[in-house]
Amino acid sequence: MIDTHAHLDMLKTEEDLLESIEKVDYIITIGCDIDEIYRAVDIANQHQNVFVSVGFHPYDVKELDLDKINLLKELALQNSKVVAIGETGLDYYRDITPKEKQWKFFEKQIELAKELGLPVIVHSRNANEDTVEILKQHSPFENGGIIHC
Repeated sequence: MIDTHAHLDMLKTEEDLLESIEKVDYIITIGCDIDEIYRAVDIANQHQNVFVSVGFHPYDVKELDLDKINLLKELALQNSKVVAIGETGLDYYRDITPKEKQWKFFEKQIELAKELGLPVIVHSRNANEDTVEILKQHSPFENGGIIHC
């Protein structure tokens, strides 16, 4: 069994982490902000059956500059455990990050995934029309991907 979307960095104890990892053959842990990304990469590097997706969740881009996309690129190029870009996308459920900023980060992460030949993991909540519009414009699934939420 493969778990394609877990947030292992959010588990409270090492026991919970090991229990989650042992339940599946492979697991992709998702990093959504800078701290979570580094923790997710560390977890993946410590466990043979864990891989990682790096990206910025729509809520977490509020205080970021677009140049932080370079961090994702560096991590992906330096670490073979990085197998996807995301969780990226649009989330209009809460008014946390302006829509325009979400759009820019979503588009930049799609571009990065395409540049690196990686799948993209898309988060879409209360933003279906805009998400579909961006996906049509950028065709991000040439290398596979997942839509969730």
